[in-house]
Amino acid sequence: MRALIPILNQLTGLSIQQSVNAQVPYLLRCLIPEGLPNLASLEIDQDWSEEGGTLRRYEGSMWYETPDGIFHKHQRVKEAGIYFTDDYIHSIVRGAPNLIELCLHGVPLHPLTMVRHLCS
Repeated sequence: MRALIPILNQLTGLSIQQSVNAQVPYLLRCLIPEGLPNLASLEIDQDWSEEGGTLRRYEGSMWYETPDGIFHKHQRVKEAGIYFTDDYIHSIVRGAPNLIELCLHGVPLHPLTMVRHLCS
């Protein structure tokens, strides 16, 4: 993905498959600090994991952003499993502020839980 960063700002639609934990917010907020303001449609297929070997192997999988916009990396693997509702969406919105469509695949999530987190 790093090789594509220079051209990603031209995209209006993007589909990312088999991301691990917080790799997509990490991409949008850390690797592309200016974000992707032209992006209108984003599809994310997330593989949630708390497995140490998997998390240590993939860049950005243990990363997270606090609600006040400060970046951190989980030090303990046990804490690094990121659900869509764990400030993941807030990071996506900050990195792609003009999204019209967002499609999330991965960790099962009850729609009412998602609405509660998005509105808070």
